[in-house]
Amino acid sequence: MTRFIFHMTNNAFPKGRKWNFCFDNLNYPAPVGIHFSYATLMQELGQETVLILREERQFMTGLRKHGPFVLNIKSGAVRTSAGPIVFMLWWFPPMIDDMPYALYELLISPSPPPTISDLLQNASRQTHLHLVMLDEEQEVFDVVEFENVYGLGNLLEASREIGATLTGYDFEAAKKAFNKEISLETLFRM
Repeated sequence: MTRFIFHMTNNAFPKGRKWNFCFDNLNYPAPVGIHFSYATLMQELGQETVLILREERQFMTGLRKHGPFVLNIKSGAVRTSAGPIVFMLWWFPPMIDDMPYALYELLISPSPPPTISDLLQNASRQTHLHLVMLDEEQEVFDVVEFENVYGLGNLLEASREIGATLTGYDFEAAKKAFNKEISLETLFRM
């Protein structure tokens, strides 16, 4: 496996001052669930890759009652009858019956760019990952900063290695097969 060495971009929010978020280039309407997007959260930090979570406000309020937001990931690649899928399961505690209180899947195509791998590459180079939480009305519920310890660079490398061997790959067919053949519960417990 080829290891890429790259410069990390410090995109931490400045300490001790109020944040002034600018969503001038955030894609609307955001789909329900979780996905990556480009946004400018602070002019002095410039454009970055952010993780968008769109969920019902009532649910996010309930999630907040469990304490400070803690964002976790389980990621990898699986084979389906229609080809491989690279997955990210983003989840929030607490654990209830060995499953997270909130679990969101994000599927990505291992086929060569341009794909979500461009967003993933940019996110892997950031020191922090910002989660923008939008409610059902597209209103900002919260913006939370997490140290970027999610191994996105390794996931990107694995995705590119898989993609280099693909011919005639149909991501939509692979997603359909994934949804029929693999349960999130099984994937989470792997």
